[in-house]
Amino acid sequence: MNKKIPDKMISRREEFIGRVIDILLDAGFIVSEKCTITPRCFDIVAKRDALSLILKILLNIDSIKEDIVKEIKKLASKIFAHPLLIGEKAGNLYMKQDVVYCRWGIPALNIDTFRDCVINGIFPIVYAERGGYYIKIDGEKLSLARKERNISIGNFASMLGVSRRTVSKYEEGMKTTVDIAINLEKILKAELIKEINIFSDDIIEYNPEEDDKAIIKDKIPMLERKMIKHLINMGLDISLINYSPFNVLSKIKDEIILTGVTHLDNMALKKAKLTSSISFVIDRPAMFILDKEPPMNKIDDIIMLHKDDMKYMKDIEDLIELISNRKAS
Repeated sequence: MNKKIPDKMISRREEFIGRVIDILLDAGFIVSEKCTITPRCFDIVAKRDALSLILKILLNIDSIKEDIVKEIKKLASKIFAHPLLIGEKAGNLYMKQDVVYCRWGIPALNIDTFRDCVINGIFPIVYAERGGYYIKIDGEKLSLARKERNISIGNFASMLGVSRRTVSKYEEGMKTTVDIAINLEKILKAELIKEINIFSDDIIEYNPEEDDKAIIKDKIPMLERKMIKHLINMGLDISLINYSPFNVLSKIKDEIILTGVTHLDNMALKKAKLTSSISFVIDRPAMFILDKEPPMNKIDDIIMLHKDDMKYMKDIEDLIELISNRKAS
């Protein structure tokens, strides 16, 4: 049985989310409405120019579960966005400023570090791992600076108090402690420390092969199963998304459509409104396929379809034509 979250904690988290939204707006991002469905794999989506972010905001980053993270990473990879965790604590300790943490392969920052990144363009240089804090060195620059000063690997190792093999590893790009990194720059009088670009694709640990390829499963409701199967037969590339206002990503050629397949009720309309906000921010089309005749053809820019509309569509071109007609109506 799930434990009820205290109202005080909920209000603290809502206030924390509000602070993150204010930072994004100050930094010139377009920000979606807060995702209010539960459970959810993200809280807000934001975009500035070509940079799209999917943010999960937590009081404690250790509270996030692996299945939630898997959905964030899957969604981010499909819509070309960068997933981030913003938190206050890691375990029992407050998160340090200018340090990147990591949970299940997603970078995690405190709010001050996040502000520096998106407003000031200042990226952290330290990342936290088990055993302490570490820094990445530009191995190529290190090797060049050492050779320019005619310092042998052996002598350099003695200066640092490490082995020759360790120096070689540093020059190959191995991480080092904060103290060693500072000492390296001091001895060689060179800037060697690499900043951590939290918006780089290289920082996310994601393997697309981990995605569940079994689209049609018994646990999926019958309506969703039938509609998803029909979309696949029409030639669409389909990915299931859990813990989100929309439950399917439909790919037509190079276009991703945020898709909801669900029963028509108040929750479905709420999800459609949230999806509309996300669709606007990331500039992706969206549609909902419902088991009953929808009360309107569109909610904002979301196309609302009845399941029977799908019976007359045999291929992708039919769907594109229907969406175009609904948009124009």
